[in-house]
Amino acid sequence: MRYAAFSRIAACVLGITCSFAPMASQAANCKCPKAPGPGGGVQCAADEIATCDATTGECNCTCDSAKPGRTKAEYEAQIFSKVLHTKVDPAELSSPKYEKYMSSFRKSAGDEGTFSFDKEAGASRRSQVTVGVPDWIEKVLGGKRGVSIGPGALLQNCPNGICNAGDNNGTAINAITNAPNSAAVGVNTGTVTVNSPLNPNKEVMTFDCGGTKHITTTTSFDTASGPEEVAFTEMVGLAKSRDHQELLEQCNKQINMKRDPEWLTPYVFCSYAEFETGNVPKARESLSYYDDRKGPNYEIGVCKQLSDFLHDKLR
Repeated sequence: MRYAAFSRIAACVLGITCSFAPMASQAANCKCPKAPGPGGGVQCAADEIATCDATTGECNCTCDSAKPGRTKAEYEAQIFSKVLHTKVDPAELSSPKYEKYMSSFRKSAGDEGTFSFDKEAGASRRSQVTVGVPDWIEKVLGGKRGVSIGPGALLQNCPNGICNAGDNNGTAINAITNAPNSAAVGVNTGTVTVNSPLNPNKEVMTFDCGGTKHITTTTSFDTASGPEEVAFTEMVGLAKSRDHQELLEQCNKQINMKRDPEWLTPYVFCSYAEFETGNVPKARESLSYYDDRKGPNYEIGVCKQLSDFLHDKLR
């Protein structure tokens, strides 16, 4: 009975009926306006971004391959690069030369997976470019920009600063204000201590499902390959061959490497192997650890397939 219940995930992992792309994703499509405009459009694959540019008087449509696990800024830069016929750096999207495109980039009302932005001056639909994206990119583009520190941040712990409406629009200063002529009320004796400013060039590294490193600063974004990608391929291969015991050894080996930051993919593979070898309590424990720490970079491909299956069987 357990093997019958496992048939869906086995088919995916063994590569029989599905690929390791995001599941159940709608195909991207876009259209050029008809009135006024030339009309027309394009239907792209489920892993492509569709763009339709009618600003020249013709409906110029393209399909551009998109990689999972990228940031909102990276997808926006990819779209602008295609339409503007020049390489756009995600770190430069806040510069004045892209302000027109960024400020007008919006989700189209009533059309799932469709966005638009103004390429030319004017309010007519002929001045706009329409963009169609798969649902897994729509979720990224529809989210708030990933600012975590400083004014306008979405998430900020500022108990001693000014956090307006939970959005940190104020200025946070951690200070002891007991000195003479300070703003503190009471006995003005002592000194003022202000934290050093954050280093804008400090790198923040994260992993995605496939083991690729994402390296981010306030001004740049890059990716790097490493041994985790090799380990990921090996774990997929063991899952395909249904060698659950060897898979369990491999994923635990990866967990015991104690990376900083932690690569979470081995936990979902261990949960799967533990379920298949009959250790359901341990499978739940591994899946719970994975769920508590994963981010958007893991909501794709094999990780999402395994997670969805395990949640269905272990609930």
